[in-house]
Amino acid sequence: MKKTKNYFATVIALLAVFIIGATSFSFVNVKKASAVSSAYNGEDIYYYYDFYPTLKDDALFDALSTYHNGDYSYYTYFYERGNVSDAASFDTLCNSNYFNTLSASIVVIDIKTFIPNAYTLYYLFSGLKANGCKTVFITTYADQEFNDNTFVQYVDLYYHSDFGRLRTFMRNSAIDLKGRYSNFYNYYPPILQNTCIVMEGYLLGITSYPLSVSAEQVCYTSLFFRLFIEEFGRDLGITGTYAEIITQLFQRHINIIVHVDGDVYVNLKNGQLRILTCYEDLMEYMGEVEEPLEYMCGITVSPLTNSDYNSLILDCQTDFMCPLYVFEIVPIPAGNLDIITDTDLEDAYGIPSDFSGEEDTIHYDEVTPFLADFCLLLETEQ
Repeated sequence: MKKTKNYFATVIALLAVFIIGATSFSFVNVKKASAVSSAYNGEDIYYYYDFYPTLKDDALFDALSTYHNGDYSYYTYFYERGNVSDAASFDTLCNSNYFNTLSASIVVIDIKTFIPNAYTLYYLFSGLKANGCKTVFITTYADQEFNDNTFVQYVDLYYHSDFGRLRTFMRNSAIDLKGRYSNFYNYYPPILQNTCIVMEGYLLGITSYPLSVSAEQVCYTSLFFRLFIEEFGRDLGITGTYAEIITQLFQRHINIIVHVDGDVYVNLKNGQLRILTCYEDLMEYMGEVEEPLEYMCGITVSPLTNSDYNSLILDCQTDFMCPLYVFEIVPIPAGNLDIITDTDLEDAYGIPSDFSGEEDTIHYDEVTPFLADFCLLLETEQ
């Protein structure tokens, strides 16, 4: 069996929204759906996700080929990012019989940004089991948090995620950025200050010209930004509420500039909108607001399809130093941008140790235990 990795032709629209409570994703027309996407060709493993896949297809491919003594043709895969943003939209999708044609496959449902309706999950997983499927459910909620967890009896592998893969990316990005800055300016121990971080707006739910916006407001609406604040704060030794961490970042002159649309960006420190087309524009603006600028970076996720954002980052990389940290959701084709992926960062810095504090321990390595359990699940079907 030949190994394939399929994605929709509409992958350009993949990252229309990246947050809890945001508008629907753009891959699937739920109203017209009567079966799983027509792009699905009956692969052995079907992976449906709403935010990001806990396990990238390359990692799954490598692990399972090793599991089958180097046979890289043993399984085929299909990854699909879904058109769901809340429990109601997921209900609509399931009620449209979207998953009914799946049979004799390994089906992974990876929903991180909301808690699905327990009864919807019951009919979904019981139907998949009736069709001879092995079932995997990945969620950020424990089974006790559902008002009825009867559906669990039809789930072969229930995996509780706490965003470990994304947290690792954020923490390692902070480590790498701090190291680059300190090495360039010969600071020891390493510090980070006087830096501009340029983010894509859809990651934060900012896709139109806001009348007013602040970093603290964005924390309430964007899961991505909350995790960024938490992990950058932890690496820099900053604790407290989101507002307190943000205040200390700004006191260190760590500015966060967010792409809105076209050449328009918003400064989360003061809410100002500004047209930025090149490195000189950014330097001029930082001077106007009396913010020292000694270093910069970009943070985004794949695919890298926004030409305006990419153009600014590329110009900054040409005229200055501007690493672009990319959380890889889909494979990134070769291009002109100098990128550093989450895999690159993990190869360089590993996986952060668990952080124990007032909250529950964070398990940054969510991939290794998931892979181990997944392989055990496959073993039962041999």
